[in-house]
Amino acid sequence: MYFREIDNLVLRTDEQFRAKNDEDHHTGYSILEEMPNLNMINSFPLDYMHLVCLGMVKKILYLLCFGNPQTKIPHAKVTAVSQSLINLSSNIPIEFNRKPRSLSDLKRWKATVFRQVLFYTGPIIFKKHLNPDQYLNFLCLHVAFLIMSSQIHSSLLPYATELLKFFVKTFQQLYGITNTSHNVHNLLHIAEEVKLHGPIDNFSAFEFENFLQSILTSLRKNEKPLQQIVKRYSEKIDTLQYQQDNTNFPLLKHEHRNGPLIENCDLNAQQFKTVSFEKFTLNISFLDNCCVLKNNK
Repeated sequence: MYFREIDNLVLRTDEQFRAKNDEDHHTGYSILEEMPNLNMINSFPLDYMHLVCLGMVKKILYLLCFGNPQTKIPHAKVTAVSQSLINLSSNIPIEFNRKPRSLSDLKRWKATVFRQVLFYTGPIIFKKHLNPDQYLNFLCLHVAFLIMSSQIHSSLLPYATELLKFFVKTFQQLYGITNTSHNVHNLLHIAEEVKLHGPIDNFSAFEFENFLQSILTSLRKNEKPLQQIVKRYSEKIDTLQYQQDNTNFPLLKHEHRNGPLIENCDLNAQQFKTVSFEKFTLNISFLDNCCVLKNNK
């Protein structure tokens, strides 16, 4: 199934969903409809981890690498993009969970790597290796989600909406109408979710995806996994009730005496290799030794 319509979309309401006005949209009755005060539209926001990172960004990369002759880029450029990604690995700070990977490993990429391409590495690398139309198409996706990722840019949400419309329209032209799947079409709706729920990370699956590893490590045997998970989680909740996080930020770590010291500094002053703040870390390594201040210095 693919979608042609871009403009003048009519948004489905909770009442229309429950009345099943669009018969093609329903396969049956959901017990969730019996829950009181549950909006069957607004209570189930689109998740950009699956929709965009594992959806659109992955789709674009697959079309560029493995698509038909009209969409894919030459093998030499695929190799060049891969090498550029690998070269960037030496510049990725500690806040990123994963380093960039070669396109030869594309099938094994995790959502965080696709997210890294969308927000950070893609605009830098693709400028040199994609044709102008492909690059502009990707930039529209990048800027739209950059706007929707922060409350600071909420006033630009209408602009993000128009960018996504332009993205879908040019995506159809570049990669073909048959590639306009649910993920492509749903980009036209995600700005409405941001209006209702705030920045995209407020309702993304990234936080829950990270918790899956915690669930897996809580299993001690193969039988009765659900009971084990509930028991381990209950134990964790009981423990947390008696624990308090007394961490005071900034947190200084790895004391040393090797300098260098700034001018007029006390020679006996304490020196540390790492300072951790609540949301980021600075240290003396090349990757983590600088930041941009609020005054842009």
